[in-house]
Amino acid sequence: RLIQLGANLNSRTEDGWTPLHSGAFWNQLACVQTLVYAGANPNALTNSNQTPLHLAVSNNQGPETLMFLMSLPQTSLQQVRNKLGDTVEDLILRNTPYSELCHPFSQCATQLSKRPLP
Repeated sequence: RLIQLGANLNSRTEDGWTPLHSGAFWNQLACVQTLVYAGANPNALTNSNQTPLHLAVSNNQGPETLMFLMSLPQTSLQQVRNKLGDTVEDLILRNTPYSELCHPFSQCATQLSKRPLP
């Protein structure tokens, strides 16, 4: 209902969290999907340089929201580093039992990095 009334999907808390960051942290898949499909920015950064995907990994409640956010074409596992220097891929490999989720992305990134620039 708030979305229909024009709520700001990318409003922020003092720490820079958007509604999408909160939904991702608490593994609220339906909420995250609703926000993304309504136009929330899946690459929004908190004050500590964390994306919603960083937070989905850090709370490690389950793979549902993590997998959804990873499936978005604009999501990057390797580019954004939080203030501690961690990428999403670093966090997945270190903090979750879902390391297999990184393999296709790592292999693809390795292949792309070998291609010459136009």
